[in-house]
Amino acid sequence: MILFLIFFGLHHCVIDPPVNQVEIEMDLIAKAEKQKAEHERQLLLAAEKARKEKEAKEAAAKKAKTDKANALPAGAFKNGGLGNPAGKGSGSGSGKGFSKGFSWNLAGRDLKSVEKPEYKGNQTGKIVVNIYVNNAGNVIAADIAQGTTISEKSLRDECIKKAMKIKFNADPKAAPKQKGAITYEFKIN
Repeated sequence: MILFLIFFGLHHCVIDPPVNQVEIEMDLIAKAEKQKAEHERQLLLAAEKARKEKEAKEAAAKKAKTDKANALPAGAFKNGGLGNPAGKGSGSGSGKGFSKGFSWNLAGRDLKSVEKPEYKGNQTGKIVVNIYVNNAGNVIAADIAQGTTISEKSLRDECIKKAMKIKFNADPKAAPKQKGAITYEFKIN
């Protein structure tokens, strides 16, 4: 009988492992699955971050290329117009000009009306304003552009306000939002 109990006890241990051993193995499997899922989630996050960084670099490179293409040397305008702060000089060709401290550049357009900002400050320099003109010749948006040398906020705001009132000839074939530039030059008398 002792032999039977020993045999039965060994047989029972080999066939039916203790409950706590099964639970330990189940816990290990569950932890391994959680770690695998977390690893996959981290890989997806890293791939998404890399994609966004690549898109940001491409957008920055495209913007830099556009800015470089749109940049104008000091005092010069596309198609060759030149001027000076004293208000002397001229622009050649359609779509640009210069008149007494005010110059403009908008391809294929003629200036119809303009209001110049009043200046009561004591800074000499220029304020360049990007303008966006619709087919009807109205300025629909304006912002300060690169090349501006005057930091006085009130004068910058006044230049934007006056730029918004400028009128150009209508052109139904033009882009619905055509970009140009207005440069206001200021000199203390």
